[in-house]
Amino acid sequence: MKLFKLILISFIFSFTVSGQSIKFESGFNSWQQVVQKAQKLNKTIFVDVYTKWCGPCRLMESDIFSIDTIGNFYNKNFINIKIDAEVGWGKAFAQTNKITAYPTYLYFSPNGEIVLVTVGAMSAKQFAGIGHSALENKENGLTLEKIKTSTGGNVDVTALIDHIQKLSPLGQPNALLIETYLNTLPTDSLQTKTTLFLVTMNYTGTMSVNGIAFKILLNAYKSYPVKSRELMSPWNTLHQRLTDGIDSASKQNDSIRYKELVKAYDQLEPIPYLADRENDYLQCRHNFYSKKYLAFFEGLNAFVTKYIINADTGKLYSYDRKLFSQAIAIKLKDKSDVSFSNDNIEEFKKTFLSETDRLFGNLYDLIGMYNSKLPYKEKLSRLNINNWKKKVLEIYIKNPVYVNNELVDATNREIDTKNK
Repeated sequence: MKLFKLILISFIFSFTVSGQSIKFESGFNSWQQVVQKAQKLNKTIFVDVYTKWCGPCRLMESDIFSIDTIGNFYNKNFINIKIDAEVGWGKAFAQTNKITAYPTYLYFSPNGEIVLVTVGAMSAKQFAGIGHSALENKENGLTLEKIKTSTGGNVDVTALIDHIQKLSPLGQPNALLIETYLNTLPTDSLQTKTTLFLVTMNYTGTMSVNGIAFKILLNAYKSYPVKSRELMSPWNTLHQRLTDGIDSASKQNDSIRYKELVKAYDQLEPIPYLADRENDYLQCRHNFYSKKYLAFFEGLNAFVTKYIINADTGKLYSYDRKLFSQAIAIKLKDKSDVSFSNDNIEEFKKTFLSETDRLFGNLYDLIGMYNSKLPYKEKLSRLNINNWKKKVLEIYIKNPVYVNNELVDATNREIDTKNK
């Protein structure tokens, strides 16, 4: 029996030590020292740029970097280093590489050329896949610098587009490449359908509100100020990009970036009443993702009281009718869309995003966040969620533009289930 226990202990010990976390090297006093070592060993460099306050950074450290297969793969193929973006030479490194979100993972060739960049927490499968892609890019000589020709410092547009197309299907950030490409275009080419399609459908990674892509989308929205679920709707793309960015900034407690993004979002809401509602909604999301749960619950209750319980439905429906009429006028005036006519108006109602519809969606987003924090919320007085749902449904079914009966039936069934 003792022999069996000894063998078992030996087996457990050997199994434990055979796997390993990512080993991050330290002791470097500059980026140049890292590159010198990489050149000597002819190894690709993996850089984890983090901050001490970054929650997703800690999550990756504890849950992903510690996985045996991840550790073995990265230790074998990369020189791994961590750089605090707010300490020492890490400040200059982050500034040079235009890092605005954390964690940011950069992969460099042994000569210090960027071969791949990605941002944010991810699954082990994604993290391993990105590592393999970085090695493949390095072997194929796909670096940001090499897509620029050596003559005249001009960008090789063909190589640039090719690189973008390689990264987009993989969901890997290509923001820097697309911004570089857009910078090569003459001003009159920035608002073409081809360019708008590239920015809408192929842009992956963090979109800077100071970049060309954001300006293209914002100008497109000003030309087509319609809130809809249409695939190529500029509003739809901007809304999603900015909301994702706001959530990310909130998770990282980055108040400067959060305020910058909210200010940019205000440009989508020219009507003060609607801008106030959306700002209150975004503030609720901010409180939730920054883990200020008491403020979130209080904000949620205030949001419902102001915009649902005491809703000025006359004003809400008036905006719905006005904005829909404006959208139809814009659609009919748009000569580039020859397929749209008066015969298509009833079908377009299903795509148009009324303010009543948005209010319904806002509430359900916030209720989903509320329900995900059940252990915490049970310490507080329970909020009457079912009554909120009934009230917002009463508002929704009087929507003067379009009522989705399937949504109404599903909501009624959900309310009835909760009442039993």
